[in-house]
Amino acid sequence: MSYRSSEIDFALQLAADLKNAGIAVWMDRYDLRLGENWVLGLQAAVDRATGMICVMSQDYVASGYTRREMTRAMTRGINLLPLLIQDVPTSDWPFEVQGIHYQDFRNWRNPEVYTQQFNHLVERLHSDVYGGGAIPDPEAQYLNCLIAELETRKGVLEQVDSSSGVDVRALDPATDFPGFMGHWSENATFALVDERSETVIYPHHPHGDEEEDELYGIDAVFTRYPRFIIVGAAGSGKTMTLLSLALKSARERLSTPERKPLPFFVKLATWRDQPTAEAFFASRWTLGGDVIERMKRGEVILFCDGLNEMSENGADKIALLRAWLHGERAPKRVVFTCRDDRYSEIDLSLPGVQPHALDDERIRSYVMGV
Repeated sequence: MSYRSSEIDFALQLAADLKNAGIAVWMDRYDLRLGENWVLGLQAAVDRATGMICVMSQDYVASGYTRREMTRAMTRGINLLPLLIQDVPTSDWPFEVQGIHYQDFRNWRNPEVYTQQFNHLVERLHSDVYGGGAIPDPEAQYLNCLIAELETRKGVLEQVDSSSGVDVRALDPATDFPGFMGHWSENATFALVDERSETVIYPHHPHGDEEEDELYGIDAVFTRYPRFIIVGAAGSGKTMTLLSLALKSARERLSTPERKPLPFFVKLATWRDQPTAEAFFASRWTLGGDVIERMKRGEVILFCDGLNEMSENGADKIALLRAWLHGERAPKRVVFTCRDDRYSEIDLSLPGVQPHALDDERIRSYVMGV
């Protein structure tokens, strides 16, 4: 799939839906492996493809990146399938797709229009480009949709002004062109705000000589504490860190489901009138089975964004969360985020960690290490 970063929400939704329909579609946000060179990975994907979906918009046709992708596909005899999601003047249509029938997704946010056009696209792919494959099982479909949701949320946080000529795809932490905030949030040092009463899994840093209240990288925090809260000011990277953890967990589960737990991402601001924490989380679960029991056994990891965003009866909901977290059916692994100016009044009896501020020393260390 060829697209501009300004259309990432559409591209991610389409990629998830195509994968769940049994279409083997390649998209960088889904399919690049950790540390893989973005340019080489993209070139290899184009060379292996039997067709290229081109997500047409004004940004797309003005991009040198995407024109090169189309040209590479054309020179290899690969079918181009333009999808129009925005009005583009006829004079601006790239030579590569002139005369090719396009699929009209300009009103794609209307569910009926999207479903109709999507079904036509699948038929076209089956008949012209791709013979089709097996429909993924429900868990794999859930993970495909979760990855799309998390990547979309990350994309909002990683926005790059399209007038700069930089494509945010090249800024993904999984590539050689890491986005600064995403890369920093994953590799920052974290200060222990309050250990409270939670059990420590890994009491010392593996190098042995660091301060016990400083943890190096979010993976070290995740290893040390089974349940914790990421604390920080607005814009400090706490949500980006949570999204990165959940994405990593989703990709690991998709590749090795027999060994890795299943991630469950929830925005706490969506908690309305459910009478208990268990009832709320069960209402957000879209797969079968008892999710509360699965979280208790450690089969599902819970990622919760926005402890401070439960404005309606927030204090009552915090009390319900605390009762569940320390009750008989408590989850084994859970990560929350919370604004630092609310953390002191939200007592869940869980440890809190906070990414260190970007002072001169840490900026210098970051730049030298990238």
